[in-house]
Amino acid sequence: MNSLDKIYNHTFTLEIGDDLTLKDIDKENYTELEYYVNNTQFYFVHFLSLLSQLDNAVGLLNNFGYNKKNTISRGDHLTYNVENYMIRVVSVTDRLLQFINMAYYLKIDESKVNYKKIIGNPRIKDSTLETLYLELKQILNHYYNDRNSVVHRHSYANKELYRLQTLYHTTLTERYIERNSAEEVKKLKYVRSQALKKFTEKVKLQFAENNEACFGIILRMLDTLHQEYNSNKEKL
Repeated sequence: MNSLDKIYNHTFTLEIGDDLTLKDIDKENYTELEYYVNNTQFYFVHFLSLLSQLDNAVGLLNNFGYNKKNTISRGDHLTYNVENYMIRVVSVTDRLLQFINMAYYLKIDESKVNYKKIIGNPRIKDSTLETLYLELKQILNHYYNDRNSVVHRHSYANKELYRLQTLYHTTLTERYIERNSAEEVKKLKYVRSQALKKFTEKVKLQFAENNEACFGIILRMLDTLHQEYNSNKEKL
């Protein structure tokens, strides 16, 4: 059982599930307790969804359909999934802050949630969350520059990935196949398949190890957040 499985089986996650209600609090009268429980569920579910997306991202690197109807090249598919992970993984801390804000019932508007207002809150500083949050931030630090480059400047600048984009480029390879012998085409397909295998294996391992490290820290956070959740339910 990996750390994500343990998160889904944590007593906090199970209790959140037990507290689900069919009541539509947007249309019906609700108590403050119902408001607190419903909104804690909301931010926790969105946080869990992101973690699952990161876990799925590892398998999606190899989830490509080779068929003539597919207009997406293998290089484009790979680039999309690598960049998608980089963009999403740095969102973990942002969604975590939203979740902590609600679990602790700090009542800070989501548009104003940031590190200083949440982790800097005296109630958070008195817990283990600050240390764990900083550990999580440290793991994610090396992705921030890549994420910012992808979002604001250009695609992920990686020589191996760029080479794969070229070797699997639909138009370029079609012209190469038309102009070269069967032997040369065979060499092309061998070279690019080996390069693809080497790159995807390396990136899959990197993403999987990064996920496990992040999920492990989040798992440790849940004990403290669970205590706070039950404490607030009792007060409300």
